[in-house]
Amino acid sequence: MSSTSTSQVGKDLQSLRSTVESTLGLLQQFQTSLNLTATASTAVNGNKNDHNDNIENQTLPNDLPNPLDVLHTAGTLLRAHTTKLGLLMINKPFTPSAITTVLREVQTGCLPAIMGAVEICCAQNESTSNSSSKPSCSQTLQTEVRARVRRVFAELPHLMHEILRIAEVGRGTAASPASAAPSRQAGVIHGGSDSRDSLASTGVVWDACDSLMELRDKGLAGIVVKKAEGYRDMLNDAITELREWSEEVESSDDDDEDDDEDDAENSDDDEDNAQAKDLKDEDFDDLFASSNKLPKNDTKLRAQLESSLKKLKLLSTLYQALIKRRLQSVPTESTVGTDSGEGEANGDASREDDINATIDALMAKLKAIPDGTDELANAFYELDGEEAASEMDKCVNLAKESIALVRTNWVGGGDEFTAWSAKWIEFVEKA
Repeated sequence: MSSTSTSQVGKDLQSLRSTVESTLGLLQQFQTSLNLTATASTAVNGNKNDHNDNIENQTLPNDLPNPLDVLHTAGTLLRAHTTKLGLLMINKPFTPSAITTVLREVQTGCLPAIMGAVEICCAQNESTSNSSSKPSCSQTLQTEVRARVRRVFAELPHLMHEILRIAEVGRGTAASPASAAPSRQAGVIHGGSDSRDSLASTGVVWDACDSLMELRDKGLAGIVVKKAEGYRDMLNDAITELREWSEEVESSDDDDEDDDEDDAENSDDDEDNAQAKDLKDEDFDDLFASSNKLPKNDTKLRAQLESSLKKLKLLSTLYQALIKRRLQSVPTESTVGTDSGEGEANGDASREDDINATIDALMAKLKAIPDGTDELANAFYELDGEEAASEMDKCVNLAKESIALVRTNWVGGGDEFTAWSAKWIEFVEKA
């Protein structure tokens, strides 16, 4: 290779390093912005960063793009660029200049677009006090958008470092994957220095991009349905665990007498083994022996447990009804109004804001119920009937409040769920 060619290769590699460094810095900047938007979106009053203050004080134009459309387009493009990078990383000869070109397109196109979509979503929510006809993004949607964008920004640094590793290996200067990771200054992303190969590094970015694209395809209804199904599954797990705990302690109580006889016959051998246990093991055994058994003769607590299990099953049924009759039919922006003129646009936006607020409140309660069942189970495990009753009441009240939020359908009329939910309340109060 001529000296001119060698010099050009060196320049290309230096340019690649510089582009990777600037990409990592941009990702770090956007990750910081994500955290700031998350803080600002949950603050009612208080100090916010200058950028979010400017957004909040502006009246947003009505021609802002749908943030989910932006995320879908940017995610599709980023996925395509990731595929190009994956191929360039394994093709020989290694061409740093080609990779640098793709990375610059990612820097100037995909990443700013993704972050811009987050800012539009948050800005729409913060500007609801203004006379804009654009509806706000629900807090539920904002949280999901930030989580999925954060995943993209977290996975890309691994790909950046894999690119550098392959570049150094190609020059014969890298003894290990870790040696390819450049030194990072404070405030810049510390990408992983593990030995992920190019396929693994591109694969995780593909998955993250797919999750962005999925937001538009699923919409708010798909997102809240998936979350509610997860909460319902957590509730069902608690029911199963409590039922199994009840059955296990019953059988263990029946076997206590036989176990005592066996222990007496083998007392000599067991004495030596018992002396070999340290204090930590003894304490560990005593902890579970003392608190994780339901006394067989405690009929009151056992009856309370059975009643709670019936109520929990009714709660699970409520989740299914809410998913089918309310969450799956959450209206989209395009279905809130019908071909409204300018005079009706503000009303349609206000109506969608009300729907978003209802969804946020409903999802918060649906999340709180399985959290409460954990406390309920712990109370039973501690044989604390009074605390268990209190936790059960909290869960039931949360369920009633959830029903009150969506007793009527999304256009304010009664339907099958309206009548069914009234009967559900009667059943749960009798259980």
